[in-house]
Formats: sequence, C-alpha cells, structure tokens
Amino acid sequence: MKPATNNLKLFAGVVHTESDGVTGPGYIKIVEPRRGTMVNALCKSDSTVNTTELKLTNNEYHMVEGTAHRGAENVAVAGETKDTISTEANAFVYLK
Repeated sequence: MKPATNNLKLFAGVVHTESDGVTGPGYIKIVEPRRGTMVNALCKSDSTVNTTELKLTNNEYHMVEGTAHRGAENVAVAGETKDTISTEANAFVYLK
C-alpha cells in the first residue's frame, strides 16, 4: 500500500533488503527509523550527500526532496550524491 496524505507523519521505516521481492500475504522486515541509521531507499531526487533532506510523498513509494508540504516531515538525509530525479532508483540515505 502506498502512503497517503493522512499518514505521512507516521513513518514506520524502510523495508529491509531481506524482504525485497516478498509478495503477500505474508510478513516483511522493516528497518525502524532510528536517527543516523543508513539504509538503501527508493528515491526520486537530485541529492547531495549530508545536505539534501528527503520526505515521503502522497501515493508514491519513493522519497523526494523535502519541503514542508501537506504536513509531510523530512524523514531522511541523503547518504550519497546521486541524481535520481528523472528515474527513481535506490540510494543510500540516513534516517532521521
């Protein structure tokens, strides 16, 4: 299920790589948001390491460059400099 505007502030974490490709019904492993935890996450942003703030967005699986929008809070900081703005791709991020 993709995030919805009403629950963007309730970030539960990122799916662990052990659960890549898992289809339901079933269980998946979640990396809980702990400050500074580095994870590989789906992003769509022109990101600069330790500078670009990332957030969730309505009805999308990927993170985007963070700005205050519809109550969404920034949930991560870019862990690498990478341009994924035209095509979403995995990138390292630090959870907040």
